[in-house]
Amino acid sequence: LEIYQPVLMAGFLAWLLGYRGLYRRNGEVTPLRLLLLACGLAARTALGEAARGEEYARQAYEHRANVSERERLFITYQYHDRVTGDLKQAADTLDVWKRTFPNDFQPANALAIIHNRLGRYEQGVLEAKDALVRKPGHPFAASQLGHAYRGLGRYDEARVVAEEVVARGVATVPTRRLVYQLA
Repeated sequence: LEIYQPVLMAGFLAWLLGYRGLYRRNGEVTPLRLLLLACGLAARTALGEAARGEEYARQAYEHRANVSERERLFITYQYHDRVTGDLKQAADTLDVWKRTFPNDFQPANALAIIHNRLGRYEQGVLEAKDALVRKPGHPFAASQLGHAYRGLGRYDEARVVAEEVVARGVATVPTRRLVYQLA
């Protein structure tokens, strides 16, 4: 899954709370509720409830003007990636996010995911490496790098990346699957 642990935790919390209007102020949707709606997309998707997650993403997207720029970029990316399926728009949003917030890890990692999904593995390598520069050793970026190397037929490099993450004890499920596939 291309979701981030804090996002998953917030999304799971929002799911548990059931979106029962807990984040409304005078009938208005608050920024916290919007973020939880966007995070709920990830949680609902992870739980096999994609249609419900898409509805949360639509609601967050409709009210995105009420949040910070970083949050707006996150909501817009999630909306285009998960709801409209417009990966070009999702990637364009991530490019803006990368330029606007050059220390953020998430946009580079998400771009690596998109490039890998589309079979653009050279670009996936570049974005995954950029994500690793922004957040060294992060298991999600390492996973994307390993998958990009595998897509390029660079199996030895993919194996080294994946096994290093497993050895550190922070491997994602896709990384463990990659190790198994490369054995």
